[in-house]
Amino acid sequence: MDSLSIDLSKVDKRVRVTRRGNIAGLVAQDGSGTVWAAAELTDLIEAIDRGGRHFRGRMLDAIFLQYALFYLLGIGKLSQSVNYERALVSSEFNFRPDAVSFILTKLCNFRCPHCYNDSGLPHRNELTRSEKVSTVDYLGRWGVRHLILSGGEPTLDSSLRDILELACHYRMKVKLTTNGWEMPVCLLDAISAGVIAQVNVSLDGPDAQTHDGFREKPGSFDRIITGIRKLQDAGLRNIILNSCIGSGRVNQMASITRLAIQMGCRYISFKAVLYTGRENAGAKDMILSPSEMAMFHAERDRLQSTFKGAILIEGNLITGNVPRELLDGVSCNAATTSMTIDADGSMFPCEIISPFVTAPNVRHVTAAHAWVENAVFGNFRKVKSGLTGGCGTTGCPGSAMGSRQLTTIAS
Repeated sequence: MDSLSIDLSKVDKRVRVTRRGNIAGLVAQDGSGTVWAAAELTDLIEAIDRGGRHFRGRMLDAIFLQYALFYLLGIGKLSQSVNYERALVSSEFNFRPDAVSFILTKLCNFRCPHCYNDSGLPHRNELTRSEKVSTVDYLGRWGVRHLILSGGEPTLDSSLRDILELACHYRMKVKLTTNGWEMPVCLLDAISAGVIAQVNVSLDGPDAQTHDGFREKPGSFDRIITGIRKLQDAGLRNIILNSCIGSGRVNQMASITRLAIQMGCRYISFKAVLYTGRENAGAKDMILSPSEMAMFHAERDRLQSTFKGAILIEGNLITGNVPRELLDGVSCNAATTSMTIDADGSMFPCEIISPFVTAPNVRHVTAAHAWVENAVFGNFRKVKSGLTGGCGTTGCPGSAMGSRQLTTIAS
């Protein structure tokens, strides 16, 4: 019999986990009781799912055992229906994120000059196909509810079909961002199966000439229009347009909005080009000037008023190089209910701070332990709460940390 004594301070209890073959038990050090369960935990999870929101007696013991076994031994899975924080722990943050953003690949068939993460070629240390699938399998066992897939271009990745099947198995809802060039069969099948909650399609102009010129990809506008029709035919109604507005293009926002309404999109998210990942003069020329930021801000407000009830319009200015008077309110969920996993397996509170920290990696650390114990996440929470105005007021905490708090974050 193997015995392991662990101080689970985050759960405010001291426990001993004991294993006998495929049977695991948890003993409270104060002698209050022992709970045993098969390591697979299948019956236990089904019982917990049926238990509703009120947990007492043996059911509470079972929840604690399930929680401890997953975090300490990597056995079994957590239930999406259980609020473990309410049942077991006292904490200022959730012990698992509600949503995980997974940058599935840096591979992209576009080379957009304004691409902020410089996608095109795969990451030099990109996760293998099996590692990506294993990562999502772990997220499913962890009880993550929402999986956000982006890139690069996620529809090009060979792991997408298996990942969507896992999402279905674990009842995760998927949001996916695409350039719209391809709509693979596995994506359309996942829509029909109810796995896909939302698809964001990048469209940067009201017609082929302006969009294709901005993206430097002839034919992409027509492919996007066709792709949106395929999404709708598969049964998806929650289609979002992501539209980047570069220098000299603020006057196109109205015509892009009318096109989105014509296509039946529910939402449009305007992205002001404020910084880019490309090291070339053409990319820098796309960045909005301070006067254009003010124009963007005013046009966004006008369109929200004009098209109220027809389509939802977002276009927040939140990053560090925006004049303070134009900064919008932002509710930051990083490291409290959301985390990001990069294509190489690095885990961050959010992608914005990735250049400034040495992050834990899924190849060496489980996502759960990184979330609970790693200094990158812990320090982000502390710095975010300590920023002037705090989280949820104006501006982006990640941007503020990147510009003013590098030593604190990285320590």
